[in-house]
Amino acid sequence: MIWYLLNILIISIVWLLLNEKKVYQLNFGEKSAVLDKNAIYCIVASTLWILLSGLRGLSVGADTLSYKVDDFDVVKNYSWDQIFERFVDKYIEGEGSFNDPSFYLINKVFQIFSDNYQLFLLFIALVFFIPFGIFVCKNSKNPHFSFILFSCLFFEFYAITGLRQTIATAIVVFGGYALIKRKKWLAYILIVLLASTIHLSVLCVLPFYWLSKIKINKITLLCYWIATICSFVFNNQLLFFLKFLLNNDKYNGYIQTDGASAGTFLFLLIAVGIVVTLFHKNILKYSPENGRLLINALMIAVFFSSLLLINESFMRVLQYYSLYLVLLLPELESMMANSRDKKIYRMVAECVLILLLINKNPEYVFFWQEILG
Repeated sequence: MIWYLLNILIISIVWLLLNEKKVYQLNFGEKSAVLDKNAIYCIVASTLWILLSGLRGLSVGADTLSYKVDDFDVVKNYSWDQIFERFVDKYIEGEGSFNDPSFYLINKVFQIFSDNYQLFLLFIALVFFIPFGIFVCKNSKNPHFSFILFSCLFFEFYAITGLRQTIATAIVVFGGYALIKRKKWLAYILIVLLASTIHLSVLCVLPFYWLSKIKINKITLLCYWIATICSFVFNNQLLFFLKFLLNNDKYNGYIQTDGASAGTFLFLLIAVGIVVTLFHKNILKYSPENGRLLINALMIAVFFSSLLLINESFMRVLQYYSLYLVLLLPELESMMANSRDKKIYRMVAECVLILLLINKNPEYVFFWQEILG
């Protein structure tokens, strides 16, 4: 866990050092570039996460080793014909056992350059964290707060566990967000369909282009909460509907799990949903269009949160919508009347998040530690 805490310490020091000056000129020989503090901070924070994610050992993350054994190493022995046959089997022949064929294609293309799995992990980290850094830099009211939130709540999946969904998320969340704001509905549909060939679960964000435009008021929020209550009462029926919609055999394994615990994330999500419901006018006053999109994403995540009571694997569905919290929580500063209250809010929220991280006590080792050990 020490490396995660050290990462938070470093990005916090960088943020404090940059806070005194708003614009910086960087010289590269005869060329120069002008960057604001947010851009420099996001470059540093993203770089640190790229290193942590890409240099992790195989024991770090629930799926890191299995992706190597079941996917990366297997693809080494595949011909190009076999790779493309997976597309035919999946989308023409309708063979349900061949899932996510584009991920195999990505593996195969990467192996043209290298068959080193560690470099592949580094490549996936670049694919995710470069767009994530741009996403935060351009849209967050407080990039440091956003990275602290990611470093405490979301890193376990996107930085050290999922590979397929990490790539898919970079496409549909970061790319999709820009397309929604630019009102490019056709392009949004196309990238979601493209990403679904990497991880089928992204189809759950297909309606978000239109759902994000729902006006936020007391009536719509009440409807969201009624739908959420119904989802908790009829969560098994919701599960069967998703399985039918996705038409994927592997979701048949997502059945009722004895003792399944939603954990603190479920309660945090609902708590934020309640706060946003009570103070939505404040958020919309300072950021009407962006606030509407983020509140809709949050309430959809709250709706799907009932599935965590069935199986925690459904966090994969929530991730697409809940990731918008990295933008929404900084927006909640609009509830505060003055700068002192805003600082107190940030400090308390960040301390709570770090305490949650400490309570998890996640383990981390670099790949060379496993080799030497």
